[in-house]
Amino acid sequence: MTELHWRFQPVIARRRQPAHNILARSGWKDPKIAIMSKVLKQCRKPKGLLGRLVARGMNFSHSQMTHWGLGLIWIRKDDTILDVGCGGGATIRKLARIAAEGSVHGIDYSQESVRISRWANRRMIEAEC
Repeated sequence: MTELHWRFQPVIARRRQPAHNILARSGWKDPKIAIMSKVLKQCRKPKGLLGRLVARGMNFSHSQMTHWGLGLIWIRKDDTILDVGCGGGATIRKLARIAAEGSVHGIDYSQESVRISRWANRRMIEAEC
């Protein structure tokens, strides 16, 4: 007869670690992993030259998905819209074209993202002034 022994091990709920923290703490000394860690950190909160490049890259790489997502919701031409986490501003530009008679606002906790978004949408901003 075989006996089964169960051992209880409490599981501590831990906050999920961002990928760049996991890579940094993994002990890898490979320069490729170090670079990837820095890029992933920039995806979370763009900062500096690398952050500007990442934010502009996200504008380009997320374009089709944004177009698809906006096609699933109903936006009227006179709506007022808030884009939370506006990133590089590409979504704000698309929303402003749809809600041409309304207003579109964007916020982000990365100052670099806000600066990039303002630059990307400078013609629309100047037209409002």
